[in-house]
Amino acid sequence: MVEDKITALCQVCGEKFEYILKPGFPRKYCPDCSAKKKQAYDDMQKPEVIKPGKPVEKIRMATINDVQPKVNGQLAMYVSYAKDIFCDLVQKDFTNLDKLMTTATDLVKQAQAELS
Repeated sequence: MVEDKITALCQVCGEKFEYILKPGFPRKYCPDCSAKKKQAYDDMQKPEVIKPGKPVEKIRMATINDVQPKVNGQLAMYVSYAKDIFCDLVQKDFTNLDKLMTTATDLVKQAQAELS
């Protein structure tokens, strides 16, 4: 088996170096620069060590209230109640639909004002 030696220039320091060509990506860095870059990458991947005396930042977990806006359950109940009253009155009296709708709307507005 013939080994193909390649001469290349390091992209960091510009120094010429030789290496054996293997399948995959060709080398871009000399052995010294490659070792320094690998060490820098490994250091970046290590978790930060908390030094004694350094305050620890507490992280609060998100709750459902952080994600969804607060909805007043009583308001929904009053709106549903006003709708039920309107539906019952419509079934009993078809002549004054405008007055019934106004009354139902007033009930919803009153509930919103009370709960705000």
